[in-house]
Amino acid sequence: MNKIIIFFSFKLIKLTMAFLMTTYYIGIVFYVYCDLTRSKNDDNYTDDFIQNFHFEDLSPLSISIRMTYYAFTTLSTVGFGDLHPRSNEERIFIMIVMFCGVSLFTLIKSIFDQNFTEIKDMHLDFDDSDELDKFFGLIKSFNNQTDLDPDLRKNIEDYFQYKWNFDKNNALKLIEI
Repeated sequence: MNKIIIFFSFKLIKLTMAFLMTTYYIGIVFYVYCDLTRSKNDDNYTDDFIQNFHFEDLSPLSISIRMTYYAFTTLSTVGFGDLHPRSNEERIFIMIVMFCGVSLFTLIKSIFDQNFTEIKDMHLDFDDSDELDKFFGLIKSFNNQTDLDPDLRKNIEDYFQYKWNFDKNNALKLIEI
């Protein structure tokens, strides 16, 4: 059971790291986009993201942290409003990012739900008696419509019922590790 918990923990860490890297790259792409589309010739023009929020005065590390924060709040559709697009081009870009953010969070939530469902299913009793009945029917059809010896059938059913009740490795076979 500990291996399963470790396995799902690593899946969760991997998902979190992928999301953080996505927010970092989206933040940096937005910063580069704002830098490329802003008007640098007009000193009185302050209606762009970089100038309005004084990104020109910050170190590259501070810029990347703030842009990751901005991308995270935008992707999660929280959007605190402390950083926001200023020009129409920036607003259009961020609308696309927000749409992708909703899709990304939906994907992440479905992966979380799938993981918890798999963990819950591992604790359920495993029963494949319908498949066993089909197997007995197949044996009967190959045996000229003659049933198996009732004692033999009972022993086989008892064996599989015991296996399904006490063999927790069946749950491990259901998930891909």
